Amino acid sequence: MFGNAGKSTGKTIRHAELELLIATLDQVFSDGRGQLVELIGEPGVGKTHLLSALTSEAAGRQVTTLHARCINSERAEHFDPFLLALVAQGVPLGQLIDTVKASRQGPCDSPFGSLHLRCGFEALKREITRQAAHGTLLLVLDDFHHADAHSIGLVEHLVLAPIPNVLMVIAHRTRQASARLRDALAHGTGLGTVRSIQLDAVNLDQAAELLSRPQGDRVLSELYRASDGVPAYLLELARIRSNGETTGAMASGWQWSALMSELTTLGPEESAVLSAAAVFGDLFDLEALGHLCGFTPEQVRGAVGTLMRADLIRSVDRPPAYSLRHPVVRSMLYARSDPAWRIAAHRKALHLLTTRGAPVEAQTAHVESLLGQSDPGDIPLFVRAAEEAIAAYPSSAVRWMRAALRLSSLSPHERHSRLDLSYTLARSLIAVDRVAEARDALREALLTAPPGPASGRVRAEVLCAQLDWLLGNRAEAQSLLEGELLTAKGSTADGAVTLALTRQLLVGGLQGDDRAIREVARCVRLMRDLRDPVGEAGALALLATYEASVGDSRAARATLGACTAIVDQHADRELVDAIEYLALLGWAQCGVEQYTEARRQLQRAESLARGARRRHFLPFILIGLGKTHLAIGPLEQARQSTDEGLRLAREMGSPHLTALAIALQSACVTAAEPGDAQALRLAETATATLPVDEPLWRADCAMSLAGAAIESGDPLRGTALILDIGGGPDLSALPRVNHPDCFELLTRASLRAGDVLEADRWAARAVYAADSTGLASHHATALAARAHVLTTQRQMAMALHFYRNAAELFSSVSLTRAQAQMLVSAAPCALALDMFRETASMLALSKELARRTGASAIGRRAAEQQLMMEGVGGRTESGRDPDPLLSVLTTREYEIASIASEGKRTKEIAQQLNLSARTIETHLSHVYRKLGVSSRAALASKMAQSTRLGRSAR
Repeated sequence: MFGNAGKSTGKTIRHAELELLIATLDQVFSDGRGQLVELIGEPGVGKTHLLSALTSEAAGRQVTTLHARCINSERAEHFDPFLLALVAQGVPLGQLIDTVKASRQGPCDSPFGSLHLRCGFEALKREITRQAAHGTLLLVLDDFHHADAHSIGLVEHLVLAPIPNVLMVIAHRTRQASARLRDALAHGTGLGTVRSIQLDAVNLDQAAELLSRPQGDRVLSELYRASDGVPAYLLELARIRSNGETTGAMASGWQWSALMSELTTLGPEESAVLSAAAVFGDLFDLEALGHLCGFTPEQVRGAVGTLMRADLIRSVDRPPAYSLRHPVVRSMLYARSDPAWRIAAHRKALHLLTTRGAPVEAQTAHVESLLGQSDPGDIPLFVRAAEEAIAAYPSSAVRWMRAALRLSSLSPHERHSRLDLSYTLARSLIAVDRVAEARDALREALLTAPPGPASGRVRAEVLCAQLDWLLGNRAEAQSLLEGELLTAKGSTADGAVTLALTRQLLVGGLQGDDRAIREVARCVRLMRDLRDPVGEAGALALLATYEASVGDSRAARATLGACTAIVDQHADRELVDAIEYLALLGWAQCGVEQYTEARRQLQRAESLARGARRRHFLPFILIGLGKTHLAIGPLEQARQSTDEGLRLAREMGSPHLTALAIALQSACVTAAEPGDAQALRLAETATATLPVDEPLWRADCAMSLAGAAIESGDPLRGTALILDIGGGPDLSALPRVNHPDCFELLTRASLRAGDVLEADRWAARAVYAADSTGLASHHATALAARAHVLTTQRQMAMALHFYRNAAELFSSVSLTRAQAQMLVSAAPCALALDMFRETASMLALSKELARRTGASAIGRRAAEQQLMMEGVGGRTESGRDPDPLLSVLTTREYEIASIASEGKRTKEIAQQLNLSARTIETHLSHVYRKLGVSSRAALASKMAQSTRLGRSAR
């Protein structure tokens, strides 16, 4: 696979550096002047390979070559590299040896030290000169950082007076070279007698050449990153990968041999510290090394000092303060250490890291190393590591918790903790979207847990019930919670209340009644008495949801205000275990038109769920965000949140949330492009996906399908769907909060079917339903239904008035897209009344609002109407309202006055508008007072006169 993997050959990829060396050799050949070249580079960077290529090139040119490699200076004799180079060439040393031996008796503080030393210099210099007498000589000295002091002294001498016809190349590692050697070569560089060549890491093209891999190869890129571009490490990693081996295979190969040669002079303390460093991690400090080795701080400092001089350990500029030379070196040292010692060292390291509160990344390798060699005493280590790993490394957390559970089964005294272990395992499984497995683990643990209270039983029961609900197993969730409530005597008071609240939320759903409201209100009081503000906030959120569902929006808003005040006082870390309460709060706020607040709470819940990997909450949260963005825009964000919520719901196997998300997708399509066939297909899919025994979202899916059917030209189907899900014309089977929207759908369906009279009756019911909820959007929806009918009846003045008021109401609660819809619907009414300036203003605003929200169909409709206005041309108007009374009376008063002026009696008006006769009389008394009339006849005259004035003004 890799052409040169694992081979130490003379091949070099340092073409530019080789050319520079050859050019220097040619220069020595041509002018006869001696020259020194300093070749600098990190270990493994390719100095030796480059020197081999140079000597091969020199041999081809018939250049005499002397070549030697220095050994560790503690074992080296004086002048060894020079003598070894001469001996390797077969030079008879004779008297030279005696001279050199004599020089070893003297000190070597400088090149001009003792007489014996100077004689040694001159003798070696004469011999090298003699070897160069018949032509150019190449003298190559590798690993010169190991050179003895006398050899360095000779280099100092030659820097000042290079030998003619000799190119001397000295290769060394800067970190290990003595200051004396570095200073001498730097001095020569300044004099011009030394040329310095720095070898850095190779680039990706050079790495491809070295491994014979094509450019753009994925494996090449991975190996290059792992090696940091160091050729020796690159070759070693390629060798291991090519052979399908693990890092344990690093205890072999030529790079291993090279490293082992560096370790031969180390003492037992240095070797132990190196092994500890390899086990602990990429970064370490002195305390960690001492903890693993059992050494004193003085012993550790001494060993680290020696290892730093050998360039095996390096200091770094961030804590911890040290690292090994390279990760490849670390892997080799790790493979070199005793396996049994390694396990004990990993255990010590993990204890130390957990004590320090180190991040999970630092603990992972130690936990993994213990998986196959652990005992029950390691369970706390696995649990702590898994709890920290859930957010970033959930798959590892799953593996570690399964190991902890296996160990707990081996030790009887650990059985009592299996429920807590299963809870952490379930959380880990949830983080990787294995929801069914998480539920099964919790169910098994709850069934096998010993009787009596357990510290984690309530949280395990709640999580298990939540997962059952998510998976569509409402009956199982109910059975679990009610069974636990029956045996909750041993549980804490707050645990029992939590179970009761969870049962109400998961089993009762989001649609309440008087009994449910009383039960949740009791939970609020109990949580308050127990001084559990977070639990109280959850109960308040559910209470507000129920209050809104029965149409008591005023009470719901007050409850939500109390709930919001509590959660806003708590930091995120205090709400991590109550994400469902934040999500429920957002949904409830959406239900009472607090859309901006709903978005804020849902986004906070989303952030917490993602950060804590409580992914089972995300589908519900994201669908809530989708609903919020659908209401206030932009539609693109609504689609994004809904699409992700759908994907997660499907991955987690949640059929009812899948159906709800698809229904919301249909609503997004309808909002952007009414009548789009895709909306109908999605709504039909949602209805088919929803389990037949799932009551919670059936109304949402049916309303989505009805709306899509009506917009697609099938109003009879839309009507049938609404009446079926509502249990008849009164919609008694639906929560009151759904009535206004359903009656508006029925109004549009009847108009599409051509039954204006039936549409008028549905519109009147919409008005009555909106009065019972007190929500601005419901009043606006009812006004829109009345305006639809009036437009069909060509009563443009009243229709315009209702559309205007509806737009204002939608605007008051930030429903921008609905506001744009009302304005574009009102514009034809204004145009029919020759109100050109007002029509233009409404269309311009409608286009802008449609652009902001992404409602492309509304924007196109506004643009088309603007073109129609331009076609009319040349006409102007005063800009006054078509009926002056519209500025005096409220919408409801004007509506009742108009009907009364037609001669209808109070009872007939009340039946038409679904109001009581008393309410009609009250409104009429206000009308009489405002208009200064006292009878029905006078009212009819006033209304007729006002209409004539409006027309004459135009």
